Amino acid sequence: MSAFEVTRAGRGPRRVLWAAGDAFTGEDAPETPVDWPWPHATVHALDAFGTRVPLERNGITVRLRASVAPLFLPTGPERPARS
Repeated sequence: MSAFEVTRAGRGPRRVLWAAGDAFTGEDAPETPVDWPWPHATVHALDAFGTRVPLERNGITVRLRASVAPLFLPTGPERPARS
């Protein structure tokens, strides 16, 4: 699992998570369940195309399923997801 926090000028930080795997064949592999610490009041996850990714919040952690495609967890207010 790889995880980074990206600092953006004029915007809140964003976490980027993805599972290790081959970029070309990894999309066919099963997703990896991840429990991630999340101290922020709100949470939502988006994939690389801006589509909402399902997740569960349990206290101070979120549970989601990661693949080789990056998932973005913004720390700011929720924006409408693309369909």
